[in-house]
Amino acid sequence: MVQPRKGRAIIPKGMGEKLKNYREHGMTDAQIQEQYELERAIFHSDRRFYEHHASDYEVSFSMQYPEDTETYDESNWITVLPQELQERLLLLPKERLLAFYYHRVLHFTQHEIAVQFNKSQVTIHDWIRQIAEIIKKYKNNL
Repeated sequence: MVQPRKGRAIIPKGMGEKLKNYREHGMTDAQIQEQYELERAIFHSDRRFYEHHASDYEVSFSMQYPEDTETYDESNWITVLPQELQERLLLLPKERLLAFYYHRVLHFTQHEIAVQFNKSQVTIHDWIRQIAEIIKKYKNNL
């Protein structure tokens, strides 16, 4: 990586709206650089993870939620699913269901969920995959 000159940060081109937003909120060039490096590290970590686990995660399914996801929270999101599927999922630990909700409904990254639950990204990946497979099996048996 190119090292910044003393006192200057390297702010990558193409940050556009992010850069404008950061500056509007009073971030210095050094803070923006640090944020950029963090986002880049997360991106590369996720990419390496999926390169090694992509075949494990090829579970295709879709869930239909109303556009207004604010009406569904971590305690009642499961109610949109068929009763039989709800019963199967409710046998799992609540922590796993919550991780799935964060990922599939709120679109958190696995990294963000792992940090929140203080678990490894691989563990979160396995939890999400386990629930996805339960849903896939249910859909295949319809």
